[in-house]
Amino acid sequence: MKNITISVALIQNRSSYICLRRNNKVYKDYIEFPGGKLINEETPSICLVREIKEELNITLKKYKLVGTLKHLYNDLLVVINVFKVFKYEGDIYSNEGRDIVNYDMKHNHKILPTHNRILKLLKLPRVLKIATVNDFNEKKNFNATYYTSLRLRDISYDFYKNNIKNMLIAQKYSGNIIIDYPYNLDWEEHYDGVHFTSSYLNQFDENKKESFILYSASCHTLTDIELCNTKFFDFILLSPVLRSHNKYPSLNWSGYSKLSKHAYMPTYALGGLSYINDDFEQCIKNNGFGIAGISKI
Repeated sequence: MKNITISVALIQNRSSYICLRRNNKVYKDYIEFPGGKLINEETPSICLVREIKEELNITLKKYKLVGTLKHLYNDLLVVINVFKVFKYEGDIYSNEGRDIVNYDMKHNHKILPTHNRILKLLKLPRVLKIATVNDFNEKKNFNATYYTSLRLRDISYDFYKNNIKNMLIAQKYSGNIIIDYPYNLDWEEHYDGVHFTSSYLNQFDENKKESFILYSASCHTLTDIELCNTKFFDFILLSPVLRSHNKYPSLNWSGYSKLSKHAYMPTYALGGLSYINDDFEQCIKNNGFGIAGISKI
């Protein structure tokens, strides 16, 4: 399988993002984020600065790597390094004579298959709290505002409506709410994501994805990860890392690292982890995106 590595820039113009219209025969007239391929053993950041200067005539001054995705186009695997740009010098115009498009959700542009996957990276936290029914019992004072994203594990809509909804309103919680499949089928409130446990992976229909809903999955094996790659999940939880769970022995960081390399999307380490220890640093060192947990997060 042939593969290439590219760097792309997310440059905001108020509520929209700067994009370019493609002139290529493949995906002609589709829009894409500015950027391009690494050449001559460039680092992703050096490639980014060069490509944006070539395409938009601006010099990047402050930017940050948001994350990395992989996408399979037929037999070509594209590794995408996504950067968010905070500061640049110069006036934007196309050096290549391509149309500059201000992309937002209100307009019906033709977009590449990777377009929404790239934007969803901005919604992903580095630490994901998994909340259970036990977190919301009367004896606990659960503070949702500590977290930018909550996965409500095995929580029905009725329980949410009767025990969680008013608490989140009172706390002015504004983060993401991720619910478990199949509870989303009967959910009557807004939610930001749907999580599929490993036993439900085959139930996910990637052709029915909603553009701005986060889709995540639990993975324990390479087979799970490879299935998620074909279904274009937005992120996965890979477990158990430090503590065994049911029939699955602990992966340890070496096993987590080996499996995470196969994922086409960001991976969260799960299983016996805490942000008080150095688990987050270990996760990043071992090809991870962030950590997730229940009792220690």
